[in-house]
Amino acid sequence: MINKFALLSSCLACAHPACSETLTFFDRNAEGWYWYEDPSEDEEREERPVAPPPAPETPEIVPISVPTPAPSPMPAYPVPGSVAFLREALPIALDVATDDPSPENVERYFLLQKQAIDKSEVFAEIAQMVTTGHPDLDEGRRRPRQDSFAKALEKEAAERKRAVLADFFRTHALIMFMDRQCSSCTLMAENFYRMQQTHGLVWQSVSMDGTLLPPEISDTQSFDAGLSEQLGVSRGGAVFIAVPPNRFIPVTWNPTGGAEIADRILLVARRAGLITNDQFRATQAINPRVSVTRPVTGPLPEILQQADRYLSAPNGYTLPGDQE
Repeated sequence: MINKFALLSSCLACAHPACSETLTFFDRNAEGWYWYEDPSEDEEREERPVAPPPAPETPEIVPISVPTPAPSPMPAYPVPGSVAFLREALPIALDVATDDPSPENVERYFLLQKQAIDKSEVFAEIAQMVTTGHPDLDEGRRRPRQDSFAKALEKEAAERKRAVLADFFRTHALIMFMDRQCSSCTLMAENFYRMQQTHGLVWQSVSMDGTLLPPEISDTQSFDAGLSEQLGVSRGGAVFIAVPPNRFIPVTWNPTGGAEIADRILLVARRAGLITNDQFRATQAINPRVSVTRPVTGPLPEILQQADRYLSAPNGYTLPGDQE
């Protein structure tokens, strides 16, 4: 009785609507022994305990390093007391002493100036000590320092100069242009007359406007027939070397004294190849150099190449990018 009553109670309980969807094992016998089913994902999600959200991480505080500005570098002045230091400090000290002529500022300038003078004096003393008797540096070897010996050397050079010029004027002559505006042309002609007597000078005056020299100074005068225009002479006093048959080399463009005109003739003749280097050196009151200088050649700097292009352009220099 108890079992039947219990079974009846169980059936009545299942007849309740809440249990209508619940099926017993016997009601699901068609599923066989494999009656177990994996719970759905939704059911597992409902049954799985929800993990608490992770605690928010505390952000790591990274200190911001603000770069410290580097201190302005102090100007690198030369070593105090050096020549470079004095060269830079002296004009500044002069400016300060001029703007504010206090005793301290003026004294500072003159003390710095004395340092520079003392350095130069010490250098000169050592230079004299080093060069005296040196086979290459002693300039007394080229020209004596004592006046009497120097005068003797000059006398010998003058005699050689006279001989070189006398030989030169056997094949060359001077042309002197004159006009009434040249007040010194007569004086220059007098010097030429004396050189004619001492050096065998051959010369001729060319009058550009009809002005003539006194006949006792020159007996070889002529009037200009276009030669001055051909040579670019615009006023009296110009002197040219006449090289046969028709070459003219300028010596001076203005009146020049006799001693200077003789030196100019030798320089121009050497440059033009009319006398040799040995002839020219023989006329100088100084002994030849004992050391040899060698020219250093290399590519011409770009700025000088531009200068050459500029100077050779007849109508001015045009930059390559400006050419049309």
